[in-house]
Amino acid sequence: MIRWRCALAVTAVLSIAGVAVAAEAPAPAAPAEPLIRQASARAAAGDAPGAGKLYAEALRLDPTSTAAMAGRAELLYAARKYLAAADEYSRALAVDPRFVRAWVGRAVARLGDEDYKRALEDFDMALAVEPGSALALDARADFYRSVRRNDLALADYDAALAKAPDNLVMRYNRAMVLVDLGRHDRAIRDLNMILRRSAGDRDALVLKGEAYAGLGDHARALDYYDAVVAMDPNFARALKLRSLARAALGDAAGAEANATAAQRPDPASR
Repeated sequence: MIRWRCALAVTAVLSIAGVAVAAEAPAPAAPAEPLIRQASARAAAGDAPGAGKLYAEALRLDPTSTAAMAGRAELLYAARKYLAAADEYSRALAVDPRFVRAWVGRAVARLGDEDYKRALEDFDMALAVEPGSALALDARADFYRSVRRNDLALADYDAALAKAPDNLVMRYNRAMVLVDLGRHDRAIRDLNMILRRSAGDRDALVLKGEAYAGLGDHARALDYYDAVVAMDPNFARALKLRSLARAALGDAAGAEANATAAQRPDPASR
């Protein structure tokens, strides 16, 4: 199943599918490069302390390595140390003011600290350095979606997907915005593209059901919710929406049963 991004989740923001973020960083010095690769692998495996030590060693070998600085900043962000992460990105930008990944990363860190004004300024700087940067547009769209500025989010997702049309995470997030805006037909087109690439994805199927419910086709919406519950009987969101669909179709007993099931704790979460 595709792991859809929560708004402003830094690992997805800085490693979005279809956008080669590593290419934006200057090539690290040869002695530091193997350490940076090892640190990145440790971070991906959840070993933040190990990754931090390797980034520190890389910076001892090459104090100007912006790739190591950005990697360390991402570890700080993941630890919710937003101010420290922003400072580390600032350090990278002092070395290379055209490092788009650092502009975007600092913007996201500042959002974590609720410094919205300066975060938006950083997004603007990223787009000034690289007009049309899918990385910057996508991250800014996530922010706009999180504060319910769906009109602005849609504009940024549209521009980002024009650059990275195969990015399924962005396409799903745009579909959520389209559903919220009542543009259900267009949302369904996005979701169809996702499901052609990732058949049976639960989140996309549930959202497609929501889109059909928004069009008033509750029977078709119910088909999608049923398909998800057949795959995962404890999928609370599908159960809740199936309850609403059954109520809309006049099945009060079925609606009540689904609503009750949706409130039961998921055994897998114990």
